[in-house]
Amino acid sequence: MNLMLHGGQGKTLFVSRDSIRIVQEHLDERRDKAILLRHITAVEVKKPGAFDGFIQFSFAGGTPHDRSSSFTGGAFDAARDENSVTFKDMEAYDIALKIKVHVESWTPAAHDPVAPHPSPAGETR
Repeated sequence: MNLMLHGGQGKTLFVSRDSIRIVQEHLDERRDKAILLRHITAVEVKKPGAFDGFIQFSFAGGTPHDRSSSFTGGAFDAARDENSVTFKDMEAYDIALKIKVHVESWTPAAHDPVAPHPSPAGETR
């Protein structure tokens, strides 16, 4: 699966079979962060409305994100978070939902090209 989401702040999110990359380009600076899906513990997607929507990734041991009491639903915090990509339109929101499903359904066995197959009981060679 290859998905791409163009977001705000010059960020683009690329999704491959077993990783994501968040690339941010601003003036003469380029940041490129790759994250293996096995390290992601949660994905939050917020629908755009009065404020930007966003997709945000969390990791074990990372700072938890609590949006329940935020006036903007976390949009301002997400804009400053290096593990988030903000967006304004419903097309980007639909892509973010597909990315969320991909990340949450990822399992090592489903993406291991050489998964061991147990032999049937009693097989002799």
